[in-house]
Amino acid sequence: MAYPTIKLRDRQIILVSGFSRPTDTAGRRRPPVITDETMLKAVATANGEAVAFGYVKGKRFPAA
Repeated sequence: MAYPTIKLRDRQIILVSGFSRPTDTAGRRRPPVITDETMLKAVATANGEAVAFGYVKGKRFPAA
């Protein structure tokens, strides 16, 4: 399974969970919709070394 990446604070961040993958009417994938993007930015700032983040039970956490 390929995890989506986003650019945040001049680096690529891997989203392990906490996103949805919408498709259009032709079945093409659209950019991921991030659950609680504000919290993701705060956790990414607090954990500057982490490159992957997850989302479980309403909380973001660094995964790698």
